[in-house]
Amino acid sequence: MSETLTHPYFEYQVSRRKAIRQQAILLRKAITGELDEYHALAVCR
Repeated sequence: MSETLTHPYFEYQVSRRKAIRQQAILLRKAITGELDEYHALAVCR
């Protein structure tokens, strides 16, 4: 969970833990209508 990656939507380095947290926030905002669309996190190795 502490491995870092470049977040494909925000384009900066984050830990996997922080990326998952950010995705949960984005999903909540998409469900409640605060965002027009949800950008899924697709990390390929």
